[in-house]
Amino acid sequence: RHIENLNMTSGVSANSNNPSLLGYANAIGIFDLHLRNVKIVSTQDKVGAIAGSARQLTAVRVSVAGDISSTGSMIGGLFGYGWDPKIHESWFNGSVSGRNSVGGLVGHFWDDYIVDSWSGGTVTATAGVAGGLVGYLFPGNAFAYIANSYSTSSVSGLGAVGGLIGQINCSVACTSNSRDSFATGAIVNTSVATTGLEFVGPVVGANADSMGVTNPG
Repeated sequence: RHIENLNMTSGVSANSNNPSLLGYANAIGIFDLHLRNVKIVSTQDKVGAIAGSARQLTAVRVSVAGDISSTGSMIGGLFGYGWDPKIHESWFNGSVSGRNSVGGLVGHFWDDYIVDSWSGGTVTATAGVAGGLVGYLFPGNAFAYIANSYSTSSVSGLGAVGGLIGQINCSVACTSNSRDSFATGAIVNTSVATTGLEFVGPVVGANADSMGVTNPG
């Protein structure tokens, strides 16, 4: 299914707290859905073209092309906030911007995985972390991983900035990883503080998970 010219501003969607096509999506499957010429402008948290919040959702062959911007946090090309999402063969191409936790596919990603997916365009966090695929990855007490995926997005942020993942943070028991995945876009930390350079990486900007992803040496 193809949907063209989705235009939305804060307060227009059925759930104004999650400006998106679906608003809040819980325990559903989305297959072969393609959105083109999307434009979302918001002041809310949890904004994405498909769903602002997605819980235990499966997305297969889902794509979005367009521009998404918000002054809030947890902003993504497909999903703003994802709790246990399973994302397969999906992509975003365009621009995504927000305050914090901004990602090409998912702004804030909690558990589960992304496989065979990609993003292109630009990802910008005006006051926090940004990643080409995922802004903030939190595996919690389970696991989260990215496999066979890539980003060509140019990524910039005031906090941690990564080609694939802006920041990983989890408890001691969790595991996170990125397998056979890469990023080729420009990565820029916009902080004037010189220590900001410590939080820029070709794969992950900052990693608080000692069991997880490392940047290539």
